[in-house]
Amino acid sequence: GQLLGRPEPVDVLGPLDRLIEAGIQCHTQIVLCPGVNDGYELKRSIFDLAERQPGVVSVGVVPLGLTRFRKNLPDLAPVTPEVARATLDEIHQHQAALLPKLGSNFAYAADEFYLLADRDLPTREAYDGFPLVENGVGMVRRFLDDFDASFEDLRSTPTIRVCLVTSILGGHFIPMIVDRLNDLPNITARSVIVENEFLGPRITVSGLLSGQDIAGALESKPPLPEEVVILPPNCVNHDGFFLDDLNPRNLEERLGSRVVVGTYNLANCLK
Repeated sequence: GQLLGRPEPVDVLGPLDRLIEAGIQCHTQIVLCPGVNDGYELKRSIFDLAERQPGVVSVGVVPLGLTRFRKNLPDLAPVTPEVARATLDEIHQHQAALLPKLGSNFAYAADEFYLLADRDLPTREAYDGFPLVENGVGMVRRFLDDFDASFEDLRSTPTIRVCLVTSILGGHFIPMIVDRLNDLPNITARSVIVENEFLGPRITVSGLLSGQDIAGALESKPPLPEEVVILPPNCVNHDGFFLDDLNPRNLEERLGSRVVVGTYNLANCLK
């Protein structure tokens, strides 16, 4: 109730049970707030939800995001690398307990935890079909695996020069992709990592980058006229606009280079 501005406890499981009784299967999410719903509370939440399987199909655990717009809001601590490591250890323990009973890992940590903790991502099989990939749970694993699977096909593409735009978190793995692309004789690649000034530096995912921040980062390392700027696929909405109502065409006019929204299969995008 505290986080919702409510003095009394909030009944979450009651409405969830009504959905399940109506025959609706639910994918759920826990936004981890250090000191509020981690530790024992996280364990209790996961196992309360597991008791409702198959009505509850999965639970994703994601870190809270603290923007710079926090006037008159509860004082919350950020998810640090230390918190990320502790959270992963707990979730992996819960997965080991639940897998024999449920036939799936059921509870999954967001990619951000692994990147913050500087730990290897789980294998593809550990995500049980990626039920929460659109929430950033397994997105990086699928991206890397798809790139590996299609990498050799890039040897037959025409000569191309590309600039891959990414966020602070993407900076953990996109430079490695760039190095592999530059090993190919027909591709010249570089990356530009964008810090989020629009929402604040603690927001580090690519899906919340603004057009203004992307433009500013690119202007500091201007693309060549023949260079194609490739944006993360989740930084624009279905209408093609960034959070600040700019669009890729605005960036093209400002930069003088072609700007395209990429796809989650980078090799196919380059082809």
